[in-house]
Amino acid sequence: MSQTIDLTLDGLSCGHCVKRVKESLEQRPDVEQADVS
Repeated sequence: MSQTIDLTLDGLSCGHCVKRVKESLEQRPDVEQADVS
C-alpha cells in the first residue's frame, strides 16, 4: 500500500541542498520516490 507524505522544509534555497535532501530520502528503504523543489 502506497502512502504520500508532504513535508515543508524551509531554507532550501540552493540547488545542492535540494539534491542532497532528495538523495538522502531516496536512500531510505521505505521511500520509493522523493520529489524535492
